[in-house]
Amino acid sequence: MQKVRGYNTIHLPIASIASYPDSLQPAFGAPALTFGDFCARISADGVNLLRVKLCGRRGDADALPFEYQTGVYTDWNGQLQEMVQACTDHGIGLWVIPFDSREMSSEYVWSYNAWNASNSGGFLENPTEMFTNPAAIDAMKDRIRAIIDYAGPIIKAWEVCAEMVSLMTPYVWGTDWAGLTTVTREIAVPWVEEIAQYIKSVHPAPVGNGQVFGDLSAPRNEVYRTPSLDFCLINWYGDRDVSEKFKWLRDVQAWAGIPVYVEQYAPWDLGAEADYTREPDTFAWSKMHEWIAVCGEHGLVGPLRWPEIRPRNPDQYALWWGIAHPNMASIAGVSAEYAARVDLEEWDGPGQAWDSLIVSPGADLVSSWGDGAHVTAFARWIENDRQLVIHGLRDGIYDVLWFGWLSGTLTKVQNFEVTSGRLALDEPVPADCSVLYVSLTDVLPPPLDEERVREIAREEAIRALNEAEFTVTVHV
Repeated sequence: MQKVRGYNTIHLPIASIASYPDSLQPAFGAPALTFGDFCARISADGVNLLRVKLCGRRGDADALPFEYQTGVYTDWNGQLQEMVQACTDHGIGLWVIPFDSREMSSEYVWSYNAWNASNSGGFLENPTEMFTNPAAIDAMKDRIRAIIDYAGPIIKAWEVCAEMVSLMTPYVWGTDWAGLTTVTREIAVPWVEEIAQYIKSVHPAPVGNGQVFGDLSAPRNEVYRTPSLDFCLINWYGDRDVSEKFKWLRDVQAWAGIPVYVEQYAPWDLGAEADYTREPDTFAWSKMHEWIAVCGEHGLVGPLRWPEIRPRNPDQYALWWGIAHPNMASIAGVSAEYAARVDLEEWDGPGQAWDSLIVSPGADLVSSWGDGAHVTAFARWIENDRQLVIHGLRDGIYDVLWFGWLSGTLTKVQNFEVTSGRLALDEPVPADCSVLYVSLTDVLPPPLDEERVREIAREEAIRALNEAEFTVTVHV
């Protein structure tokens, strides 16, 4: 994936059926938008990706799941086509989830699953049979083809299974942790690989799986980096400092060996008893998450924010955002201008984390990525000394583009000549955080060594001597 940014709208195709906030209502009690109005608004703010579920699990409303009988799919009275058309008209791509962990693990969800033998047309006695039963595998491939029939041209990414970590527990499989290791290696990993291979055989969009969780060395996490996966996914929830979330990104990147994207995030904890404090009106907490992810991995892929949680006090419902609220698009679209000004075709391969090559006495967090001629970087300042020294660059002439981290707009362009691979920069407009892009525009000729300098001097001396020998002086 490259240059995509958006947020979670997992039940959007059932908008008018689902209860708030899974509808097109911008706010509680507000009139619902049309799909066309919704897509036009978010596109204007720079959003070009929405994460949706087209799976066998119904939404958080009394609505049919996408596959409500074996091999039979719903378009929710035409709403699916309306959504796809609106996305097509306004340049919005879909991040599609064909399988949900709960349709394979939750007893309640399993009770109405299309493949449950207790239901008409069902053929499985136990949900874990989905991973090995040939008829189930065929049904899964049929569901994938059905999704492509509805939305193929606008699908930008696939997520094999939403939060597959929920399936990778001893309880689901009726075993212990040692037994789960066997299940992972002999059943779950081969299943992910087969599904990923199949998707790639019928559709060009990249395929990933989510989400990596807990101990990276735990065998169950192998379902997130099988050979045919193009990326893996993590979550960034919690009100802890973003530096901890950033460290998790770097740890998973080192472990995975493939790109790592943030499939869900929020600057608050989850759970009915979790404390929730609304972030400032600038949305600084969320935008810091956005920039860390965008600048800290190749491709300028934005993280996917989760919708606002339900306020505990009904009197606060008027402040509750829906997925169609302008604030959601404002947050997700903050990196749109930045991404538009970065030409990834100029990069020499996927690059790598550049954090260790950036020195700053005044920053406590630097998220960066580079290839030696280009660097994306976000810095958070804790001291007044707002200087960044970037090492490891090729010598040449560089453009440095600075962006407002809250507005996302370009604020200043500078030009520098880099020699000895070192570029020293000062934040031109002091701010809490800085976003910049460094790119090589002209390569300097390599310095001449001493022997070459002497050789050139000899050649010049000989040339001068030869010219002198053929000079004729005429006396009158």
